[in-house]
Amino acid sequence: MGPLDGDPNLPVRGLPDVAPLSVPLGNRKVHLTLPSPIRGLDAPNDALHLDVVPPKGDSRGVVIFSPFWQIPSPWALTRYLKVVKPLGLHAVIYTPPDHMKRTPPGYFSGERLLGWDFPYMQQMLRVAAGELTALAKGLAAQGKPVYLVGLSLGGIYAAMAALGGAPLSGLALITPAADVQESMGRTPIGERYRKLLARSGDKVPSDELLTELGFPFRPRSFERPLDAERIFLAHGVHDAVVPFGVAEALAESWQVPLRGYPCGHMSLLFLEPEVRSDLGKFLQTRLARDAAAPVASPQPAPEPRLTRHARHARRVAELLLASQGGSQA
Repeated sequence: MGPLDGDPNLPVRGLPDVAPLSVPLGNRKVHLTLPSPIRGLDAPNDALHLDVVPPKGDSRGVVIFSPFWQIPSPWALTRYLKVVKPLGLHAVIYTPPDHMKRTPPGYFSGERLLGWDFPYMQQMLRVAAGELTALAKGLAAQGKPVYLVGLSLGGIYAAMAALGGAPLSGLALITPAADVQESMGRTPIGERYRKLLARSGDKVPSDELLTELGFPFRPRSFERPLDAERIFLAHGVHDAVVPFGVAEALAESWQVPLRGYPCGHMSLLFLEPEVRSDLGKFLQTRLARDAAAPVASPQPAPEPRLTRHARHARRVAELLLASQGGSQA
């Protein structure tokens, strides 16, 4: 998928092979700092940061949030936490590479990740997807359904993790940046980046070169990772950051419904209560169906059926044994 097929030494279409990441799910808010399951990263990306928020009442499952680009604080997702907590879902907020406490010196949150340094960006996309996969594996091992919610650029990491085999019971993508070339080439934010690149004296890559590079990947490269009813796809009709056509192409490729809302990119993420309400309904439906279909426990094999003559012979043997006081057992 896009540039992720370029390294034959990495399994699962370019994603690193990761072991499950064990994350405790307690009844208090907690910030966790763990070694990244991806080895060889430079500081501060070598440390993985997670914020775990407990639900109201008993825990019925876990939602992993893969946040938007340049998120300044995990509590920027407070409105989304209010959606999942009443459903009995733990929330785990993932910190992507180069964001928040993983921001390298001299940059602001997210600045280093997204730019014209294609090899670096490709590496960090793989890192994020690998870390989300390890996180999903570790949470699923606790016997509860795991749902992954990707927001904007976080939708790329989420989709990559799902395509790479993360054990998910549901995937929600809200205004996902599933075709970054469209955003970098045909939107106001793309125009801004091109001007900054030209101002620095670097050559602005052509659309033809970006297409050849597969930057970073496109809806036509996606295979649907889960059954259609396990996928929630939402986008703003007036999105000027990730054009609505990107979501339409993804919905057509995956054959899933596309929920369109009369708003733009940021307003869908932060100001549109309907999308959060619809997300809550999706998660509630998935929880109910997952609870109604528990994993069946192994049952003992039934005794073989006996013919009438075999039943008569066994009964005679039991009577003879009883008449001898059971000594011939």
